[in-house]
Amino acid sequence: MKVAMTNFDINAIITELSQRLSKSELKNIFELNDIFFFKFRTKTEGTQFLVVEPGKRIHLTKYKRDFPPSPSGLCKVFRQHIKGKWLQSIEQYDFDRICVMKFEAYEKVYTLIIELFSKGNIILLSPEGKILVAKNYKKMRDRDIHPGIEFKFPPSSGQNFLKADLDWIQQQFSERKEKDILTLISKTLNINKLYAQEICLLAEVDPKLAGEELPEEVVQKLLIGITKLREKMKSLAPVKVVHGETNELIDIIPFSLKVYAQYKEEPFDSFSEALDFYFSTMDSEKESKVELSAEAKRIKHLQEVKRKQVEHIEEMTWQAKKEKEKANAIYLYLNEVDELLSTITNARRKNVPWTEIKEKLAKAAKENRKGARLLKKINEKNKTVVLTLDGKDIVVDFLKSASENANNFYLRAKKAESKIPGAQKKVQELTEQIKKLELGLETLAKKERILIEKRKREWYEKFHWFRSSDGFLVIAGKDQRTNVDLTKKYLEKGDLFLHADIHGAAVVIIKGEGKTIPQSTIDEAAIFSVSYSKAWKDRLSTADTYWVTPEQVSFSAPSGEYLAKGSFIIKGKKTILKNIQLEIAVAPVIEEKWAYVLAGPLAALKANPKILKEKIITVIPGDILKSKIAKKIVNRFLEGLSDSDRAKVAAVALNELISHLPGDCFIKNELDKK
Repeated sequence: MKVAMTNFDINAIITELSQRLSKSELKNIFELNDIFFFKFRTKTEGTQFLVVEPGKRIHLTKYKRDFPPSPSGLCKVFRQHIKGKWLQSIEQYDFDRICVMKFEAYEKVYTLIIELFSKGNIILLSPEGKILVAKNYKKMRDRDIHPGIEFKFPPSSGQNFLKADLDWIQQQFSERKEKDILTLISKTLNINKLYAQEICLLAEVDPKLAGEELPEEVVQKLLIGITKLREKMKSLAPVKVVHGETNELIDIIPFSLKVYAQYKEEPFDSFSEALDFYFSTMDSEKESKVELSAEAKRIKHLQEVKRKQVEHIEEMTWQAKKEKEKANAIYLYLNEVDELLSTITNARRKNVPWTEIKEKLAKAAKENRKGARLLKKINEKNKTVVLTLDGKDIVVDFLKSASENANNFYLRAKKAESKIPGAQKKVQELTEQIKKLELGLETLAKKERILIEKRKREWYEKFHWFRSSDGFLVIAGKDQRTNVDLTKKYLEKGDLFLHADIHGAAVVIIKGEGKTIPQSTIDEAAIFSVSYSKAWKDRLSTADTYWVTPEQVSFSAPSGEYLAKGSFIIKGKKTILKNIQLEIAVAPVIEEKWAYVLAGPLAALKANPKILKEKIITVIPGDILKSKIAKKIVNRFLEGLSDSDRAKVAAVALNELISHLPGDCFIKNELDKK
C-alpha cells in the first residue's frame, strides 16, 4: 500500500501542477483532519482544489469535501498572508520530498514550504525568508523551525538524482561501503529502495549484491541503469496504477517500472487523477472510521449516563426503605420516645444544665427505665438525640414529638420514591436510544463510503437559471450587482428582457440563441421574474411583469436627468404580463458522478427529462423559514433513493436549495391539504 509520495512522484506531480496552476489566484485555504485544501481560480480550468497533506501527498482533487464553518488557527494565518495572491511558481527542491510554492502580490513574494518526508510540515515564509508560521515547531540537530528565524532546508543524505555527475557517482559506488547494493544506491542518490531496485533491473545487476567493493563492471552497469532511469523520467509515458493478483492497489507510479513487471498496470490520464482517486478513497475510509469512533463514543457516553441513572434508582429505593424503617421503628416505641423527648425539653425549660440532664438520663438508662433506655447520645448543639431502636441508631429532633419525627422520615421516603418514576423513564429512553445507535453503528459499519466528485459549473450557474419547456436558457440576477452584470455582459440581440413591475426585482433574460422565443417560454420566464422579486417577501400570490427587447434597455439617463447606480431605463413600449402566479418548483437531478438541484417554473421542470418527476416539490410565498423548508424538502428528496444516490443528493441539496428558494415559504400541496 502506498503511504506517501516518493521523490519521483513529486517530480512528476510538480511538472503537472506547474502547467495547470501557475499564474492562478489563490481564492481560499481550508483545513480538514490535518489536510489542507488550497482553492485556486485558474485561467483555463476554472476552480481547482489542491490537496496538501504534510508528510504524505500533494495533488489536485475533484472530490467534494465538507469543510468546517470556521478556519483553523493556521488557516487564518495563511489566509491573512497569501489569500488573493497569485501563484508565481511551484517547484521541487533539489529533487527532494519538498515542494516550494511562491505567491506574489504587490511586488512581495511569500513562500510556502511543503515537506513530504517523515511526519511532514507546512511552513509559510515572509518575503524576507523568515518563518511566519508552521504546522509543527521543533528544534533539530541541523536546523530549527520556530517563528521569526530564517528558514533552512534540511541537509540531503545524498546528491540530487537528476543532477549528480556520473563521475562523482562512480567514485561513490567504488569507495562507499554499505550493507547491500540497494542501500548504497539509495543513500548516494537520496532515493528510496524501490527506485534503487529499478536501477539494478535496468542495469541487469543483481539487487541482492553486497554494497561494498563493487567490481568496476558492476559500477559501469549501474551508471547505465541510472542514465536509463533519467531518460525514462523525461518520456511522456502514461501514469500507471499497479494492481496485485486480487486487484488490490500496490502503487501509483508516474511511469512503468520493471520492478512491477509481474503486476497488472492500469493507465490514468494524469498523475493527480490517479493520486486523487487512491488517497481520497483512503480519506473516505478514514472518515468512516472517525464517524464509527464518534458513534461508539456516543454510545459509551449514553451507557455511562444510563448506569448512573440505574444507580440513582437503587439509591432512592434504598433511601425510601431506610426512611420508612426509621418511621416504623419510632411508631413501635412511640410512647417511650415521646416520654424521653418530653423529659429533655421540660428540663431545658427549667434551665437544668445539660450535664445534669445527661447524668440523670444515663442513670435512668442503667436502671432500664422506659424512654431513657432508648437513648444513646444527646447532641445539644444541633438539637438532636440518637436513639437505638431494635438495634438501629436513629437521629431525631428533640424539639419535635415522636410522631412529628416519624412523619418527617415518611416524607423523606415519599420524596425519594417520587424521583424513581422519572429516573426509570429516563433509563427506558436511554435504553431505546442506545439500541437505535447500536443498530445505526452496525449499518454504518456495513455502509459503503461513496466519493462524490465536484461538478464543473456552467457560466450561467452563478445566476438563478432554468431551461424552459421549449429548451431555452432563462437566467435571473441574484442581486443588484448580478442584475447589472447579466444585462451588460449577457443581454444580446435576439434575447428578451423581463422585469417584474415592482421595486427590488431580478432582471430575467431569455437567451434566444438565434431562434424565435415562443409564448410558453415567455410565460415560464414571467413566473421566474415575479418569484425572484420583492413580491415574494411581501407574500403576494400574483404580480405583474413585462418584457422588452435588448434595444429598449439602457443604463444611460436622458440628458439633464440622473440615474442611480445599478438602475436602468426602458425605452418604448413594454409588453405587460398581468397576474402572474408566484411559485417555484424544485427537484434533484441525479447523474453518475454527482447530483444537483434545479429550480424553476413547474412546467419547465416537468419537461426536463433528467428530473425525477415524483421528486418535484412546489413552494409558494409563506412565513416558514426557508432553511427549515429546505431541510424538509431534502428529506423528501432522499426518500426511496439508493445509498449511492442518497449520498450524492445529501452532499449538495441543502445548500443549493437555500440558494434557490426566493424566501420564506410554504410547500404548496401541504397548504392545499390544510
